[in-house]
Amino acid sequence: MLPNLLAADGKQEEALDMLKRGIALNPYSIRLYETLVMRYVSAKQYDNTLAAMKKELEVFPQDSLIRFMLGRVQGKSPGA
Repeated sequence: MLPNLLAADGKQEEALDMLKRGIALNPYSIRLYETLVMRYVSAKQYDNTLAAMKKELEVFPQDSLIRFMLGRVQGKSPGA
């Protein structure tokens, strides 16, 4: 995925912008949301990471991985 290549080349902000534009154009691509979450984690932008995770769960409530990760970050048990 191009944003990952950009990030590997040190162009983290450009990668994040590309992912956000991609989501704006295709808001039902789970892969874009997951990649955005991982890019935010890599960039240590934790507030943005949480916001992206919450937004993804609004669109994809069945995503158990993101729900689990969000629960861990928020200090909740996985089943909560």
